[in-house]
Parts: sequence; structure tokens; C-alpha cells
Amino acid sequence: MDELTSKQKELERYKRYRDSHKEERKKTVARSNAKRYITKLADLKDLQEVQRWLDNRISELKD
Repeated sequence: MDELTSKQKELERYKRYRDSHKEERKKTVARSNAKRYITKLADLKDLQEVQRWLDNRISELKD
């Protein structure tokens, strides 16, 4: 019986850890997807558009 409760406690700890890192994981995945897009799929026109968007976003965050 102790083993079962120990296993349940371990699962609960893992669930809390997973839930606490959910937002961080989303950002990591988004960054990876963006890097993959830029590296593999984007052409010059796409990259210029992304650069303009980034410049605008950076200026928004600075204000």
C-alpha cells in the first residue's frame, strides 16, 4: 500500500512540475518553430517582413 501512495505522490509531483512549466514550454516550442521557419522555409521577402515586425515589437516593448 505504501508503494501505491508513493507512486501517487510521485505522479502528483510530476503533474505540478509539468503544469508549472507549461507556459515556458509553449514559448520554447514557438521559438523553435520560428527558427525552423526562418532557416528552412523563408525567402528574403518573408524575412524582411519578419524584421519589420520585430523592429516594431522591440520599440513597443521599450516604451
